[in-house]
Amino acid sequence: MQEPADLNAVVKACHDAAEKLIEASTAVKKPGSYHIAYHLATLALEEIGKASTVFMDSRGVDSKKLGGEDRSLMEWIDDHERKLFWAIWLPTFHMNLAWQTIPWAMTFARRIHQTRVDTLYLNPNDLNAASTITEERVNNIINLASAGLEMERAKTYRQL
Repeated sequence: MQEPADLNAVVKACHDAAEKLIEASTAVKKPGSYHIAYHLATLALEEIGKASTVFMDSRGVDSKKLGGEDRSLMEWIDDHERKLFWAIWLPTFHMNLAWQTIPWAMTFARRIHQTRVDTLYLNPNDLNAASTITEERVNNIINLASAGLEMERAKTYRQL
């Protein structure tokens, strides 16, 4: 279990990285590059989710209860969908404590990740895949990342 000072430094570094990714996403957001902005905003969400994963791992959360497998949470740190899940679900959990929202958040995270994979790289079978990311879609993901970052930065982690 990490000490709070170390934990706070890691969480802050994740949040700072998310902020830079949001800024970069906004900077490249223009017609023809919406898919790149979407990718960067998605990476920002992953950094927010990574901070939550690090926090929960530091508290000794039993990963078997969360994922059904005997792995530490830090072993999931490279799982894009899981990081997106934590970035999406944790803020809603704090608002209404509804465990029933887990499947919705998992599906939403999976959809965001798949959209990124489908549109970031040129697909020889679908040369227009990137054009499915509209200005509205990229604005929505940037706003989600920005709001999530603000909510997470409002938290204070301390020794109980």
